[in-house]
Amino acid sequence: MASAKASVHGLSLRWSADSYTPTILDLWGIKSLVPVHLWGPILQLPPGLTALEIAAGKPLVVDDVAGAAGASLDSMAAAFDELVPHAVSAVKTRASYWAAWKCFVSFLFMKGSVLEAFPASERAIWAFLLQLLLCGYSGATFDKFYSAIIERHKEWDGFLPIPPAKFRIWVKTVQAQLGIPKKQKFTLTAHHLRAMMLLETVTKVQVSDKALVSLGTIFALRPSEIIALDVCDLLFDLDGPGTLALEILKRKNDKEKRGLRPRGCKANDARLCVIGAIQAYLKVAGLSVSVNCTKKRWTRSKCDACGRLFRKTHGFGNAFRPTEHPAHAIDRDLISKALRSLLARTGVEASVFTPVSMRRGGISTAIAANVPEEVRKLQSGHKSDSWEEYAELADIKMLYAFSKAFNF
Repeated sequence: MASAKASVHGLSLRWSADSYTPTILDLWGIKSLVPVHLWGPILQLPPGLTALEIAAGKPLVVDDVAGAAGASLDSMAAAFDELVPHAVSAVKTRASYWAAWKCFVSFLFMKGSVLEAFPASERAIWAFLLQLLLCGYSGATFDKFYSAIIERHKEWDGFLPIPPAKFRIWVKTVQAQLGIPKKQKFTLTAHHLRAMMLLETVTKVQVSDKALVSLGTIFALRPSEIIALDVCDLLFDLDGPGTLALEILKRKNDKEKRGLRPRGCKANDARLCVIGAIQAYLKVAGLSVSVNCTKKRWTRSKCDACGRLFRKTHGFGNAFRPTEHPAHAIDRDLISKALRSLLARTGVEASVFTPVSMRRGGISTAIAANVPEEVRKLQSGHKSDSWEEYAELADIKMLYAFSKAFNF
């Protein structure tokens, strides 16, 4: 995040250069204006990964508590308080709320009313919402600020003078006027995937890219699910020769880690086969299931022995090799790079596509092929009609079917 230094109210602070409304990057810079008992609720950063999240189903180890038979109730209660409440929301969500909270506190600091951040006064929230309007924030963004303020008060047991329902009405009113238009999202079609799979693979990185993109599309995976796959999550020949299932441990709408096993099968044309693409990638990357695989023992935890399926690499081209530590997974940017690199080679304007384009493409292709909804949900992991957000008609002429039904 870009930043700039500026002195306000006699304090030299670092400010975000990316926010529409002035935002202090490090709130501890204004601690002299905040009573010590409010340092936590107003200034404290959210925690990173807790020990509970790191364990993720494996034995939990808490320093000086878990293995201490003589641990006091107070120490054990304090350890629990550090582990569980913070893990209610994901780390990414906590970071998003923190960014929004900093905007709120920074606004009140500029107005000389930082102590009205916690507990938040009605006038502070009204004024801040107006600031967001004047700065041109979208209707969709108001939800993030609403959630950040509400969650901050919940986390620090603060009494919010305004009922959340009333606060929510204000946000909804703003959104009703601004609208929440859908962003245009481009879909990776079967035509795109076919063209990419038929490309010649000159380098080992290109072999990796083909495996990643074909797997992400045909299995309708979220970017986070691609990142989280371990080598041992590939279940070859599970339902017979030429089949592949993925052991998806946790999905966005699967907080209980019930898991899902989407399937793929061998293609008639070997050049278009996702299974073949994955096997080719495993060979050039030198990856296989470790004899020390822990997946059978801890089925809902990542495997430190086998490691992530897709990994950051040293160098490019024929210098491709996975980093030595098996946990060094790729990130969303590297998924984008793989997808756009292949698309660009087919002559498509690649910059408009994102990792979500693959999931959209998988679901939309299935709809065009009249795959039953219940089967689509088994593959995509959707439990409700939220799959509609990813769907797009593969044939635009189908949009005219409604009016043609009148036979006029």
